[in-house]
Amino acid sequence: MKRGKGKYMLIYFLVLFIQIFDNVLSCPASIPTISYVSYCPRSQAEWEKAAQRKNCESIAVIQNCTTRSKFQYHCLMNQWKNATLEVCAPIFYLQGYCAEYNVEIQQVAEIYDKGFECLKFPDIHKCPPRYPSSEAYKYQRCYRNIIKNLSTKKFTNR
Repeated sequence: MKRGKGKYMLIYFLVLFIQIFDNVLSCPASIPTISYVSYCPRSQAEWEKAAQRKNCESIAVIQNCTTRSKFQYHCLMNQWKNATLEVCAPIFYLQGYCAEYNVEIQQVAEIYDKGFECLKFPDIHKCPPRYPSSEAYKYQRCYRNIIKNLSTKKFTNR
């Protein structure tokens, strides 16, 4: 009897841990900052200009997802890979894959689909084994597989 009870307690704590861990990674403060754009910056100068316009620093002081310095401007694909969006979000360290912003889980994520493993791209397009999501613009080949939209989307908060 005790053995079965211990098993259920372990499962309960595992589920609880997963829920807590998921909430730690998600960042609801990012959602109001989402805006769809026709393309992402292609250079550091363009990134800096877009980041200045987006002004994530003003939100970084009031959000509670991460430290102020790690809450930065991003320009990424959405999770359906049919649009690019700008968002203020915590930096996520990618492990050799292209990045997306997943609206449903409210966080930056890696794209594990075929064709998005940037570590395997040809040399001039290759990403390092580990890089911050705020530097995704450096790997333009990641954006090449975007399915083009027929109309501009707007994000609405549920």
